[in-house]
Amino acid sequence: NDTWEWNGIQWHKINIAGTRPPAGYADNAIAYDAMRLEVILYGGWRSDDTNHDQTWIYTVTGAGADDRACVMRTSGIPSQRAAATMAYDSLRGNTYLFGGNHWQSFYNDVWMWNGTTWISKGSTASPRWSVMVYDSDRDRIILFGGAERFWFTWTENHNDTWELNPATNTWTRVIADDEIHLLFRRMSNYMAYDPLRHVTVLYGGWDHKTDVTFGDTWEYNGITWQQISVVTTAGNRMAYSANRMWYDDVQGVIFMYDSADGTLWMYR
Repeated sequence: NDTWEWNGIQWHKINIAGTRPPAGYADNAIAYDAMRLEVILYGGWRSDDTNHDQTWIYTVTGAGADDRACVMRTSGIPSQRAAATMAYDSLRGNTYLFGGNHWQSFYNDVWMWNGTTWISKGSTASPRWSVMVYDSDRDRIILFGGAERFWFTWTENHNDTWELNPATNTWTRVIADDEIHLLFRRMSNYMAYDPLRHVTVLYGGWDHKTDVTFGDTWEYNGITWQQISVVTTAGNRMAYSANRMWYDDVQGVIFMYDSADGTLWMYR
């Protein structure tokens, strides 16, 4: 349960005094709340199949490199789970959480964190692992693809696209499964929104039915997905510990972190 910060050039390990999230949990959901200057971390699982339902807040407490604090704000809701996905609505300062699983139960419920508490916002799509991001230009949360599972068997992959209008709490399936040619069904892909170019960027992922890991790049402009020809040595990759792709608004680039081999990649 160590903590590291990326400053745009290098990683720095943070020595946090006091409480920290429980050790050994992977596949947690994480998002940055720019209004409150806080990082929100929720849930996760351990190798003994123990999940937890704690919400932790990470904040800067001073000017020193290690002036940081972790505080557990709440537990109990949402229910225990791993592999949920979160996206931050920068217009209203709310963080949305979707899906995930606890043991063999998969979820399609939606929750909103307002900085103090979680509020149930209904459900959408089918119960699955998935990835979502916030499109700040169109004020929409974008959810793409994902996978369903029954007991120890993955049963279905998706490549559909859903959008949430936070103003009305209305979900719309804007692109159906298999509607986009060559954008194959997948889970564990990376995804981030690029406000400089006004597109959602998707990279890689895994098709559990064929055991194929992808290395393709796609961009979604709010109407359709378009495959992008990119010169890269990143190769085929999947997000082993939830979505770890983000936009750096200082440099105007997207970073992608692969927890499997510890490499960091930049897309521009």
